[in-house]
Amino acid sequence: MRERSTTTATPAAPLRLRALIGPYIDVFSVDVGAAATIGRASACDICLVNDTVSRRHATILGKSGAWFIVDDASAGGTFLNGIRLEPSTSAQVNHGDLVRIGPWTFRAEIGHDAQSPAGEAKVGTGSVLRTLDDLAEASRRIERIDTGAPGLAADRLRLLSGCLSRMHGAASEAELAEIALEHALKGTGFARGAVLLPADVPGEVTVVCTQGYGAEPPRFSRSLLNEAASGHAASLGFEASMVTSASIVDMQVRRAMCTPVLLSEVVCAFIYLDARRGEEAVPPDAGPFCEAVARAHGLALANLKRADLEHRQRELTAQLQSARSVQQTIAPAAAGRVAHIEYAVHVQPGVFVAGDLFDIIPLPDGVAVVLGDVSGHGVASGMLMAVTQAHLNAHLRSRGDVAEAVRSLNTYLCEHSAEGRFVSLWVGKVSADGHVRFIDAGHGHWHTQAGAGAAMKHSGRGAIPLGIDPDADFEEQAARLHPGDRLVLYSDGVLEQRNLSGEVFGLERLIAPRAGGEPPDAFVQRVFEELRSFAARPQFDDDATIAIIEMLDR
Repeated sequence: MRERSTTTATPAAPLRLRALIGPYIDVFSVDVGAAATIGRASACDICLVNDTVSRRHATILGKSGAWFIVDDASAGGTFLNGIRLEPSTSAQVNHGDLVRIGPWTFRAEIGHDAQSPAGEAKVGTGSVLRTLDDLAEASRRIERIDTGAPGLAADRLRLLSGCLSRMHGAASEAELAEIALEHALKGTGFARGAVLLPADVPGEVTVVCTQGYGAEPPRFSRSLLNEAASGHAASLGFEASMVTSASIVDMQVRRAMCTPVLLSEVVCAFIYLDARRGEEAVPPDAGPFCEAVARAHGLALANLKRADLEHRQRELTAQLQSARSVQQTIAPAAAGRVAHIEYAVHVQPGVFVAGDLFDIIPLPDGVAVVLGDVSGHGVASGMLMAVTQAHLNAHLRSRGDVAEAVRSLNTYLCEHSAEGRFVSLWVGKVSADGHVRFIDAGHGHWHTQAGAGAAMKHSGRGAIPLGIDPDADFEEQAARLHPGDRLVLYSDGVLEQRNLSGEVFGLERLIAPRAGGEPPDAFVQRVFEELRSFAARPQFDDDATIAIIEMLDR
């Protein structure tokens, strides 16, 4: 027997939301395969107590190998890299993205471990370096730069204009950093510099790019970076007679300057410049010019991230629309009569393309009914659902044998579906005399209802889902429907939908007594109205499907 994983396609690394701006500083973690609700309600996984935050504000969830955020129709809005998200529309979150909710701004950190052995220097693009602990230096002079100092020469203005023009055409954050550093060096007289990113570990920075250091390892002042991290440009000067740090003496640093790059009021990078003894003097207006470059860098970075987010959204929307188009093509009508049964179904996708499938197929000796759920979400799961439905439909129409169709589909899925993809399925054939022969392959969500009476949950022998074991045994079971009886099939998204307090809808609410005599379509619509009212939000947490099959008089 070949063993296969039954896990869904979830992100490979956890997500952390690190608070950069807000009433307090904290780090929230969302584990792989989990989802986290964000809001003012105490039941939310990430509780943000502020009047500008809605009770259920947003949801972070990992699906199809990536992380996504969804604004749950909040009053104040959810912002990703400065862009307000459309309500109930998913947006992909990448490492380093900024998420703003109410007065808080968080940086998303996905699976990046910035720690490195103490003292180890990793030089180059993406390198993580330990800063110099120069807090005890008696010669240290940290001064905030007066950015209001008057007078930039005409050549500086031309240089800044050229910088803005090139930044406008930058295609990546790395290229943007190179342009900013090049013009900062040209306009300030410093001989060397770097663009740095704040790292997760205090005292370390990540190198984006460097210029002028040659073969020597770059070293950066921790105290200067700490000052710039507060959002202010700063310079660091040394009196040679008072310097005692061996590293500073060896480097012969005369002056260093660090200017923060701001994105939505958050320090997202630093332009770090330094000059050594023997090099030309740095002009007094170097600070204002460097800050002008940093401001241009921040604005260009915001535009770049906005364009990246719009591109991600266009790609995701196109993929979802394509997959939904395929699903709608092969799906049966939402309600109707087929031979001796009347049916109604409603499939409500969650955030992504629905992985739930439903089909009803007329056969010479009965009517086949199929309801299933494909693991995972997104385009891949949607396409697997379409393949599953097409395979079953074709096999049942040609052979009419439920067990044979299920075994054939299981073999196909084991040979062709990606690792970790599987299908839970309920498929049965309702004969004209009311006898039902069915297979429950890991689905389990169904019951029968005798006329207008109470529902009766069945606990028959279930098999494992399809696509896991090619040698699995799928045994048919039997049930009986009399005229007026109903077979009710549903997905776990119905039972597991939560309200703002975190309570699930559950089976008891689904099978609660309702007004008798309703036709199947009215019954289905009423249940979904109750489900939407219970959820108190327009978008469900997961795909939700309910199908009613009613036996008619012959």
